[in-house]
Amino acid sequence: MDGKFAAAGLYDLENGAQDLWVFDVKTNAGRRLSAKPAFRDSAVWSPDSKKIAFMFGAHDESPGVRLLGLGELDAEESTPAADFQIPLDWSSDGRFIAFMTTGFPRFANEQQSDISVFDLAQGKKIVPLVNSRFHESWGAFSPDGKWFAFASNESGSNEVYVQAFHAGAAPGLTGPRYPASKGGAATVRWRRDGRELYFVDYTGVVRAVPVKLGAQPEFGPAVALFTISTEARAAIHSLPGFDVSADGSRFVIPVVSAAEGPSIVVIQNWEGLLLPGRPHQGGL
Repeated sequence: MDGKFAAAGLYDLENGAQDLWVFDVKTNAGRRLSAKPAFRDSAVWSPDSKKIAFMFGAHDESPGVRLLGLGELDAEESTPAADFQIPLDWSSDGRFIAFMTTGFPRFANEQQSDISVFDLAQGKKIVPLVNSRFHESWGAFSPDGKWFAFASNESGSNEVYVQAFHAGAAPGLTGPRYPASKGGAATVRWRRDGRELYFVDYTGVVRAVPVKLGAQPEFGPAVALFTISTEARAAIHSLPGFDVSADGSRFVIPVVSAAEGPSIVVIQNWEGLLLPGRPHQGGL
């Protein structure tokens, strides 16, 4: 959040795991946050830049959210389990961590994604925020904490909406939803002063939308900034997306710098890696 460090999930081909690394923005020096290989992704910074919320996955459980301080001796903190969890944003007052329950829209006859928050002021209690028959995803709190932006396919395509957010004893969204995009959108981000929203459209173009917050939000026309290439979006092992600095002058995006050469991975004694008592099926 302070712009001094960037967190990213890096995939390790040898271990078959993805772990979080933190990089110094000025020196590019990085360090792995955990010594134990696992699947860690989708880092979200706390407002004081002292902790990270992230998605943690293991082969025997659904991905959930964990918290971790940046100290080398800090231990991971668990959160209440509830289906599939992907952290999205941490409110500026430090009280709420928003998360969604799946990454991508699914068939209409299957469960759609919803957005909830962990209320850290109430023991990490899970509070539903956007829960409907539509697919809601990629939420973000406005810097002043009074608004919440998210994507929903209620119109037939994924678009960004902004709705008033209230905290208090029963946090939630109130009032009408104001559309902020046209033509498809995901991965919502706010500029730190609340005067711009950013999202990536279906073609990989990152767009900026001028915002004027008041009794109700007003949006200007979306402006195309740059494109995340199809190769980069297809090659990254992390969830597709981007991030932006507090003043909107710098962006973190996935890139493909060079083609990877072909490789073959050989696993010896693979049957010994199976869990005890778990049967396996042969075949090609």
